[in-house]
Amino acid sequence: MKKVSDSTAVYVGKVVNPIKEIKEDDDDTAHIDPNAVPQIQFCNSDDSHNFMVDKILKQDQGVTYSLFTEEPPVEDEEPKEEEEEAGADGVNKYKAPPKPKPLRHILIPEVVREPKIHYYTVPRLGSYLAIKLEYNSCLNEEAFNESIGDYTVVNQKRAELERDQKEWADQQEELRIEKQEAGETYVPETKNWPEHKYKPFPTKKVQYVVCLNTLGQDRCYTNEMKDQILEIVKNFRDTWENLECKNLKADIAAKFERAEYDKVYKDHLE
Repeated sequence: MKKVSDSTAVYVGKVVNPIKEIKEDDDDTAHIDPNAVPQIQFCNSDDSHNFMVDKILKQDQGVTYSLFTEEPPVEDEEPKEEEEEAGADGVNKYKAPPKPKPLRHILIPEVVREPKIHYYTVPRLGSYLAIKLEYNSCLNEEAFNESIGDYTVVNQKRAELERDQKEWADQQEELRIEKQEAGETYVPETKNWPEHKYKPFPTKKVQYVVCLNTLGQDRCYTNEMKDQILEIVKNFRDTWENLECKNLKADIAAKFERAEYDKVYKDHLE
């Protein structure tokens, strides 16, 4: 992204809750502070800005955390003339689908003119772009355990359905033979079968912020470049969500494969 946008720096932070110091005899939840105020902890950066990793940005520092405060109300848009196309009778035949909302972001054209900017190095001329990256994560213990239970129930129902369908098919075949031997016409019966689907994976929202700047270049991101950067971040978010779903499906499949292997082992080798 740094190369595509010709940015001076690119770094990524995650919204986290500060943890408490623990002692040797503490339990596994002693580090959790129920009164902790979320903050941004930077976790990755381009090679020339490694000093940003593990840096903390509190809510009252700079402008970035405003991305994670309550979303501003959406103003009603004025109707656009090109959205609808009227037919010969004057009735609207087509309405264009609404454009997807861009990712929430902040663009500071000139950082030296924004007194709220928080610096980690010496201020320089340039612009700052921060993008909210929020995605639904399903790779966690709760999602795995809940999905295992759901898959167990659905797989059992599917197995029962498969047996019922086979019995039905056998009965229909017997009826067909009887009709044929009696010289009668066989009319196949139709039957609607239920469809058992897995529930969507339960998810938790995970929040990151992608930050870019052109400090030292004395230039602002153009609208075209900003849109391109937003599209890159959006595609990354969608790809990451799909990858997590794929990995969770693989973990669940592996769990059932191990259970089947253990069952065969106990039935035949013990």
